[in-house]
Amino acid sequence: MADKLLKREDIDNKYKWDLSAFLGKDGTFEEQLKELLPKIDKLKEFKGQLSEKAKLLEFFELNSKLSDKLSRLACYAFQKRDENTQDPTSKANYDKINSAYVLISMATSFFNPELAALPEEYVKECIEDPEFSNFDLYLKEVLRVKKHTLSDKEEALLASGGEVFGAFHDIFSMLDDADLKFGKITGEKGEEVELSHSKYGALLTSYDRKVRKDAYETYYQSYKDHIRTIAAIYAGNVKKDVFLSNARGFENCLQRATFNEDADIRAYQNLLKNVESALPSVHEYVSLRKKVLRVDDIRFYDLYVSLVENDSLKVPFEQGYDIVMKALSPLKQDYVDMLKKAKEEGWIDVFPNIGKRSGAYSNSTYGVHPYVLLNYEKTVHDIFTIAHEMGHAMHSYYSNEAQVMEKADYTIFVAEVASTVNEVLLLRYLIDNTQDKEMKKFCLNYFLDMFRTTLFRQTMFAEFEYIAHKLAEENTPITSEVLSDEYEKLNKKYYGEEIVHDDFIKYEWARIPHFYRSFYVYKYATGITSAVSIAYDILENGEESVKKYKQFLSSGCTKPPVELLKIAGVDLTCDKPFIAANEIFTKTLEEFKSLMEE
Repeated sequence: MADKLLKREDIDNKYKWDLSAFLGKDGTFEEQLKELLPKIDKLKEFKGQLSEKAKLLEFFELNSKLSDKLSRLACYAFQKRDENTQDPTSKANYDKINSAYVLISMATSFFNPELAALPEEYVKECIEDPEFSNFDLYLKEVLRVKKHTLSDKEEALLASGGEVFGAFHDIFSMLDDADLKFGKITGEKGEEVELSHSKYGALLTSYDRKVRKDAYETYYQSYKDHIRTIAAIYAGNVKKDVFLSNARGFENCLQRATFNEDADIRAYQNLLKNVESALPSVHEYVSLRKKVLRVDDIRFYDLYVSLVENDSLKVPFEQGYDIVMKALSPLKQDYVDMLKKAKEEGWIDVFPNIGKRSGAYSNSTYGVHPYVLLNYEKTVHDIFTIAHEMGHAMHSYYSNEAQVMEKADYTIFVAEVASTVNEVLLLRYLIDNTQDKEMKKFCLNYFLDMFRTTLFRQTMFAEFEYIAHKLAEENTPITSEVLSDEYEKLNKKYYGEEIVHDDFIKYEWARIPHFYRSFYVYKYATGITSAVSIAYDILENGEESVKKYKQFLSSGCTKPPVELLKIAGVDLTCDKPFIAANEIFTKTLEEFKSLMEE
């Protein structure tokens, strides 16, 4: 591939995904959506009839059929838009899908309240009926959430408010992505660089410290200039969470968030407790950065530049993919064979093109193989991205193959585990097999930074949003000053006294979009904790551990997420996996320090 950004039509088809599987032979997207929309209204006809088992079963089957069809069209529209975000037709189709989801939500808003109002014995009888076997988890969930389910009228009201409740995220996104201007700085070669989110991230890895400093201060000045507006938006989002928690009878927002996922709250509590005990090692890593970078004082803009320069591993996509397959060979031949199949049969969109969405992701729906979007640029990071996104894809593949549709979709809580297992296996493969000392140091540093950004930083984020919600629950005004002061305290706690706590870092909270998906970020931290334990168990114990791991991958949502992880040997309700992750971080730090001192 040439370095110049190409038009999509100029890229070889073997490097582009084939989305035809979503549509099958049933016509175009427009034709299928037009046929689907009128059928959604049929769901309303079941209102008041759920006490008849035949009608309840008929509703389940129709709803599943329509949801399956809508999901396929949604994936198609979503991915088609991402091929070229400049295409107005694709954008319009994506908007139509969002409207369709609102329609189906409103059409089924009666269902949970009506079902919850039925005698518990009737619901249990349906659960035991083999005809309801595909839907028994849903029925069990109805019983579990019954005490937090509102009346038919109240549920319909909350459903109709979905777009309003999501407005805080949308407002922030519009401000952050479209209206905020981040200014300009002078780049490494003396050129003028206009800052953006993506350019800021790249500039923080520059080996020119002045470039890092200027990018950091200029970027955060924009957030500082708008901090009161952003604080008002975020405060509104937090108060929305408090409203919904109170409306459904929860004690607090964290309880509602973990209850909604059927996640054991002890996982959250154990994370915060054990990460706090590991912070001395983080402080030691910050001190090591200061020493390696040879700076008089270490600043927050010094945390992202690699401590090891290594440009030797710049490889074409095919070679990078082969490296990933070799690294994941401990997962056995069937796993590697599926990776090869994905590469050869149009699952992956590989290279950037004009208008293509940046970044990477995996996307899937039942009955269709997973898809992966990449923007491969031959860097080490891109090789890790292959491993990461194929971890998501393979999780979906194993789950969809083993479960019926209603039980295949794993929850967000476990969504980052498989991807991170792949990254850890790739890291250990490169560390253990390279003869290049600089490459080994590079990978160790990469591993340490993965811990810092995914375990420790995300836990700090989780503690911040816990504090913010607690303030709202106690009716304490959530002002820009209060939020920024709390965030500054957390930075001092997590990074220690060695780093200089300047006036800008206190505003970092204002740029984190995940805060508008409350109590989401901690799952990154529990995810890496679980993944590290699983990966090291596989490397140490081989086939038996692989068997347990694939059972986890194949389990979909058949158990609560914390229980699913126990299948793979990880129990987040106790301290053991957190202690193990902290120990691996400390050992990796010692291994890196030893190499750096040679």
